[in-house]
Amino acid sequence: MAAQNPIGPWRVSCLPIDPKDVGRTYEALIRVNSQSGKGGVAAVLERDYGVRLPYEREVEFRRTIQAIGDETGREVTSSEIWEAFCAAYPEWRGELSRNQ
Repeated sequence: MAAQNPIGPWRVSCLPIDPKDVGRTYEALIRVNSQSGKGGVAAVLERDYGVRLPYEREVEFRRTIQAIGDETGREVTSSEIWEAFCAAYPEWRGELSRNQ
């Protein structure tokens, strides 16, 4: 950080911070759009709906969510992710309701 020019633009791809420093939690900062990876989509499903996808399904389902983000040009909401999940994997929804 000390090597950065205080006047010019910084040459870092991201500036990591602890979300607690700005009064947030990591979970509250997860946003999903067409550029998101499988981890963000999986984190939303687990956080909001208690669904843990196997790795192969994470990769597969990420493509579905990226397509929604591409089509809408905006952030994909948690409820949109859930609707897409239920449409893509109706057998899982039945299994989830039996286990709850």
